[in-house]
Amino acid sequence: MNHINLKNSYIMKFLTINFFATVLILASCKKNPPTNPVSSNCLLQSYVTSDNSISNKINYDANNQVISVESVGSNYTSIVPIKDARNRIYKIDYYNGTTLTTETIYQFDASNRITLISYYQQGTLIGYASWTYSSGSRPTEQKLYNISNGNTTLTETDDYTYDSRGNLLTDGNETYTYDDKPNAIQALSFFPVALAGNANNITSDITKDNSGDITASEISTYTYDSNGNVIQRKEIDNIGVSTIYNYSFLCH
Repeated sequence: MNHINLKNSYIMKFLTINFFATVLILASCKKNPPTNPVSSNCLLQSYVTSDNSISNKINYDANNQVISVESVGSNYTSIVPIKDARNRIYKIDYYNGTTLTTETIYQFDASNRITLISYYQQGTLIGYASWTYSSGSRPTEQKLYNISNGNTTLTETDDYTYDSRGNLLTDGNETYTYDDKPNAIQALSFFPVALAGNANNITSDITKDNSGDITASEISTYTYDSNGNVIQRKEIDNIGVSTIYNYSFLCH
């Protein structure tokens, strides 16, 4: 997550893109069902920074399932989830215009939980993440591997903990806190990243080094509409830079 800059996500460890900024994860494939979704009568249509430098429009099919995300201000112009014969999202394609530039492909266990995410750029495998579970539908450990010049290297191991609502609390040296309102971006929860599958909206993201000193932070406050949907998020980082994200919903 945040325009959903995936720096707080699993995938950002491989793909240095600026797609969102405190984001999204794991549900369209049924491994992480929402625990407190936004009203089922309201669909997230877009979220845009106040200066329009980053804009994301979400497109749905007749069953209100996300079929693509149109993005401005990132390395991609559109992002398309692909389903398999079992109606699971097993692949996400990233396009720049009509050119397929990046792919993520998921593998599942018998419980439909993602166990492996492979990352491709221009058709070349550049790395992968393996997920393990102690119980439930959200991973408790991730190992990241980089592939370069034919060599595979374990680059990072992260442990994840969650609260009783399923919100991610710790991700390695990062810790998160939340409000008690429905997560604004759960519509995009098919992305393999840390924050979309959470029940609630993140209010703080603190990163510390191994000595316990804070190296980065983001504090977020929200404005809601009468339906309880987030319509604005204001984020301030540890050096005082403020960013505003505006959300729009279509309610039936």
